[in-house]
Amino acid sequence: MIRKKKQADLERYTVSQQPTRPVFVAANFIQATCWHMPHLPQYGESCQALQVHTEAGGKGLNVTVGLARLKHQVSPLIGCGRDSPAEGLLRLLQQEGVDQRFVYQFEQAPSGQGGGFIDQHGNNMIAVALGANLLLTAEHGLACTATIAGCGLVYGQFETAISALEQVFQLALQHGVPAILNPSPWQQPTPAIQQSTHTLLLNGVEIQGLIPALQQDWQRLNTSAALRAPSSRQQLRQQYARTIQPHLASLFAAWHNLHCLIVTLGDAGCLAFQRVNDAVGKRSSGNPAFVCWTVAACSVEALDSVGAGDAFAAGYCAALLKGMPLPAALQQASICGAYMVSQRGVVNALPTVEQLTTFMLARQPPYIFQIAL
Repeated sequence: MIRKKKQADLERYTVSQQPTRPVFVAANFIQATCWHMPHLPQYGESCQALQVHTEAGGKGLNVTVGLARLKHQVSPLIGCGRDSPAEGLLRLLQQEGVDQRFVYQFEQAPSGQGGGFIDQHGNNMIAVALGANLLLTAEHGLACTATIAGCGLVYGQFETAISALEQVFQLALQHGVPAILNPSPWQQPTPAIQQSTHTLLLNGVEIQGLIPALQQDWQRLNTSAALRAPSSRQQLRQQYARTIQPHLASLFAAWHNLHCLIVTLGDAGCLAFQRVNDAVGKRSSGNPAFVCWTVAACSVEALDSVGAGDAFAAGYCAALLKGMPLPAALQQASICGAYMVSQRGVVNALPTVEQLTTFMLARQPPYIFQIAL
């Protein structure tokens, strides 16, 4: 069964500037250089770039700045070197009004470095060298205890030291703070992270790492997606949802604290899965039933897809901090991701409240459907 969410029900959930509880980000810093190419190079091929630009980046930093631009108080845990990229990072955080208490500079390693190739359709290939990000420890995470206890959300990703991330997520669980995990770049989460994650937010590549058994069907759908017209995307999202459905019960059983699984699908939109009892604020010990929300992607001209997932995450976290229900939070996240795809660059392109509001007013909000599984 598919039910369209009435647009009028969502119109009241817009980006606002009301105060909320702070958010803590287990973040990272990468000095990123991106090459804009006519096409992505093949093995052994040399290509001439159309444009090159360098800026502060990293998955955790992008989410941090994205939340600050949406008027949220953010405290990131970051490891960096004592070098000129780190000096630029500190200037950026000060400019954005971000808490710098948990930014640690190390002599032993340089700041992280990253590079990306981006073609004219916005597709990308990215590599990172994490450098000083990996020098963070559980002790650095433990120093954030009081701050985490006072936050409304914790967000983490895998471009940082896993021991520090484990500590941050365990503190979040101890203090009843929902922890949102983007397991990227993909690696198998440790048991400590797995048992303290409230929400999993991943893309079509990462879901195959999380659930290897669906890889064959997922690849078949990806091939089908490339041949489909945009008008059939809703049916495609249903098929992705049906592919994930048989694995939900075992996944949620293994991730004991998991409340929500969100899968982004690029220009096909996104899916979000909840236990039915979680959706109404209850837990059951019986065989769980699940509900799936599917959200279309905004129609925009894609210029650069780097950072779109981080903008989606920032928009989603911002919405939850303001008390939006899951469907409206997904809608705002989708709009943030679409805004990023329509811009070039990452940190400098992350939207402010005013920019996002203008962007939303200029187009129809993405449609939201509910699929009963």
